[in-house]
Amino acid sequence: MVGAGLAGLTCAVTPATTLAAAPDDEDLVRLELERLWSTSTREWDLLVRHHVAAALPAVPPPLALRRPVALGDGRFVAGDHRDTSSIQGAMASGRRVARAVAAHLGATR
Repeated sequence: MVGAGLAGLTCAVTPATTLAAAPDDEDLVRLELERLWSTSTREWDLLVRHHVAAALPAVPPPLALRRPVALGDGRFVAGDHRDTSSIQGAMASGRRVARAVAAHLGATR
């Protein structure tokens, strides 16, 4: 359609333990998008929807956030297991490793 935009969205609407049994949540997502972007989503068409069961691992308490990335002797480790168990956690730990390596090598801004 000419003049139309395309929006991509990834969201977790319900806890991973109940995702398969979740009711239709399109209305919930549309309401949240309307709130975030201050616009109506009534005219938007849903093109595709993928339910990914167990997309994120269950992380029982206590949640260990921001585990050390510098292991000593010039060794560093990154991954979702060093932060939150998600792509965001992996990226955040990667950023922390980059800063730790730069500091280890004596780099300055």
